[in-house]
Amino acid sequence: QAPADQVTYLIMGTAVPNPPPMTAKVQEYLTVQQWSSACAVKDIDLFKALPEDLELNVDGWREWIEWPNPEMQDLPGEWIKKVSEFSKLLLIRALRPDRATAALERFIRTTLGDRFMTQEPFSLEVTFPNSTYQTPLFFVLFPGVDPGEEIEALGVKLGFTETKGNFVSISMGQGQEKNGENVLDRFTIEGGWAFLQNVHLMQAWLPILERKLEIATEQGHVDFRCFVTAEPPGLPDQMLIPEGIMQSAIKVACEPPTDVKSLLRGAWSLFSQAT
Repeated sequence: QAPADQVTYLIMGTAVPNPPPMTAKVQEYLTVQQWSSACAVKDIDLFKALPEDLELNVDGWREWIEWPNPEMQDLPGEWIKKVSEFSKLLLIRALRPDRATAALERFIRTTLGDRFMTQEPFSLEVTFPNSTYQTPLFFVLFPGVDPGEEIEALGVKLGFTETKGNFVSISMGQGQEKNGENVLDRFTIEGGWAFLQNVHLMQAWLPILERKLEIATEQGHVDFRCFVTAEPPGLPDQMLIPEGIMQSAIKVACEPPTDVKSLLRGAWSLFSQAT
């Protein structure tokens, strides 16, 4: 199990705003940002000697840092013996941040296996049977991805449409509070799908949404479903969505595929086997 301080640094990364002056030797191969990051990571016991060693073992560190793929290379000096593969990620994060993603992918592949690096195309039709009137479906939005069409298409297939009056989609924003509350109240009693988009824009209203969903959990119609979308918070320590909603919901991260294979698999998944 990785130490908590190392996990925190890997996720957030830090740099010392006013690091000690760089010596002439260090200036030959490190940028100010790299030096600042090295001075920050030394707060972790394992790396407390890193800034000093960057000055003493210039040739070894320069060679490692200048490799096109340093994550594949042995660390210089004694570091190879005392730094685990996970801890090595922190050095990549500090000294070669451009290789952090590649290094993390390599670590996951070698530690957990290739299956953890394969992004299965998301299918709402597969996920939906796991939902009930007590479990909203919460979609975390990223640029270029919108689950709206898939939600509406599944609704048509299962008999929930705007034409029938049992599907309502609302783009949440100023002035939409009452509309959101009304549709939740009605569908909680009668059954229907409420699709509330961009609820991150409605911070003051979210406690009301949380309470409405609690009521649905206690006495909702079996055909009630609530689909919610929101963008992720801007900072790691921010919490935009009430904890009660996050705990009860099925959470889906709508991230676009990052490789050609996943893009093709996602495209093929839109076609039925009979096509």
